[in-house]
Amino acid sequence: MSCYLDRGTEQMHSQYGWRKPAQVRQLDLFPHETARDLARAGVSPDDVARWKAIGWLSPDTAAGQTMHTPEFYEVVFVRSIARSGLSDQQITTLLDELPKPYCYDPLLVAYSFALGWVQRPPDLTYDDIDGLLKEHLEGWLRERAMLDPDDPFLVDVSIAIAEGKAAGRRQRERDAETSEEE
Repeated sequence: MSCYLDRGTEQMHSQYGWRKPAQVRQLDLFPHETARDLARAGVSPDDVARWKAIGWLSPDTAAGQTMHTPEFYEVVFVRSIARSGLSDQQITTLLDELPKPYCYDPLLVAYSFALGWVQRPPDLTYDDIDGLLKEHLEGWLRERAMLDPDDPFLVDVSIAIAEGKAAGRRQRERDAETSEEE
């Protein structure tokens, strides 16, 4: 745990891929029926009234016949934390760390005791993973090799990387020759 004490929250967010939570603001072309969305969320109008009175929900949330996705997310986000078993004071303290309205995607945002409110990193594509490996693999292997220079796995991987670089270099040379001939 001591490694967390030496780093600022901003550095830890970027180092571990966590992001600061982003509010969902995009309105729907066709809003949803409020009664249907509240039922879908398992929330009663009494719950909504109580959470508004405490200040956890925006005054306009679920006030009309229809609601948009940001309002639905706000209701589900607050419902999730309200049913967590924490006291109202603890919930208010946690929510005070976030900008209002609390229209955060409840499946993406969580509370980390090390970092505070976080939003999970985006899903990586194969191109993202390839780029990450190209950018960091050699450095990671060098770092590990310094820790254990006699590791046979590292020797094999280092040879494979060297061969891959050589093969890539030969392919680029062939491609360059082919383009010169054309």
